[in-house]
Amino acid sequence: MGPSKGRGEKEEARGFVAIVVLSVLIVACRVPPDEAMQNFYANDGPECTLTDPLWDGGAQVVPLVVTAIADRTMPRRRYAIGFLGEFGDRRAMDVLTRIASDRDEDSLFRADALKALARIDSEQAHQLAGSMRNPEGLLAEYVDQIRTGPGFRRPTRYERAWKCF
Repeated sequence: MGPSKGRGEKEEARGFVAIVVLSVLIVACRVPPDEAMQNFYANDGPECTLTDPLWDGGAQVVPLVVTAIADRTMPRRRYAIGFLGEFGDRRAMDVLTRIASDRDEDSLFRADALKALARIDSEQAHQLAGSMRNPEGLLAEYVDQIRTGPGFRRPTRYERAWKCF
């Protein structure tokens, strides 16, 4: 075996070890879901950081957020709905569909839920938008964007990291 081949294998092994260590650190740094929810409610940072505690909870916090947004009096509900769309977890689809479809729901929450749904499943959002009659305000804008435009995509990690700048 030549010296360059041995060096390449060592570099590849180091890269693999680095990925494993980074993955372990990411999992180890996750905040328990209950704590993530408490931090979300207590966060008094800039608006662009309000959902950061939910991201810190990762996939484990999603069921708590799904349950919480069903309550129309939930504090910071619009941010929680937006988080679900950006996170992209399909477990949120039922509650987002219910909120977006509910004509008794505030139109801002309906719009946010439709946008979040579009980020998770564009086809389902397109079907729902097609069934909406005479939407108004922001909901009308989102329905039009889903029906005729590019819809909504989930932001990349890079875009999320730079949202405050």
